[in-house]
Amino acid sequence: MTVSVYSKAMALYNEKKYQEALSAFRNSLELGNDKSAYGLALCMKLGNGMFVDERSAKLLIDGYLERIEKCAREGDSEAQQVMGLYYADGLFAPVDREKAAFWLEKSAAQGDKYSRRRLKELKG
Repeated sequence: MTVSVYSKAMALYNEKKYQEALSAFRNSLELGNDKSAYGLALCMKLGNGMFVDERSAKLLIDGYLERIEKCAREGDSEAQQVMGLYYADGLFAPVDREKAAFWLEKSAAQGDKYSRRRLKELKG
């Protein structure tokens, strides 16, 4: 299985290699990977690898959310993961555990280990 640019960027983020992750998310977004908007927005909101810019982070994710959700509905497991995290983390919208579980279950069913782990955490 080929690891996508988004997955590589998210792995760097989870390893706390924020500068590398930030660069990877930007590159991925420039290549047309809308899902990377979530990672970039995370960096912006939390100040990981850059200055904190909550307003721009919210505008960024809001601008891409519809396209990410469309990809998720079409079966893209990474987009499903992003939607699950969007609702689970509550950083850009109120926490919605039901919607988070819905999307994380879909991604986990396709073999996404991170989604599986987050789903387990969500269900306690």
